[in-house]
Amino acid sequence: MTISQSKRFLSVLISAFLLVATCDLSSYAATAKKLRIANQIEISFPAVQKLSKTGCTSLPVRVKLNKNFDSEAQVTIYIEDDISRTVAFASWFGEEVQSLVNQKTLQGTLKVKLCRDLYYDYESDQEIYPTYKGNHTLSLIFDGSDYKEISTPIKLSE
Repeated sequence: MTISQSKRFLSVLISAFLLVATCDLSSYAATAKKLRIANQIEISFPAVQKLSKTGCTSLPVRVKLNKNFDSEAQVTIYIEDDISRTVAFASWFGEEVQSLVNQKTLQGTLKVKLCRDLYYDYESDQEIYPTYKGNHTLSLIFDGSDYKEISTPIKLSE
């Protein structure tokens, strides 16, 4: 290998390293998880969500409504830690959800707040505990003509 080939090889190696080192692994880099309530709503979110070091961050939840979505229902997404404490909570009335999605595709993104500090949520009248890395459970509640609740694991990382 000549000196010029060595320099090129080293240059390519350094470039590749810098590219990998500076890549921002977005929330959706990991496989997205889905929850679906038949004939109403489907949500998807990252299987692993990176937390901010301090303060709050948002979990992006992609939502897809069925054309028969019950606009009078209430949609709630919450996350519990391994000892069943609520660490995230967000709730919307059906009309609100409809207004937040694209009217043609019936798809959009909702945000669920994850915070490093304990706070009191006056809308839900409950304490929201600090988030931390580990395995948690994300639940979707659809409270319309029928009440349905489904859950799946989610991992929070630092």
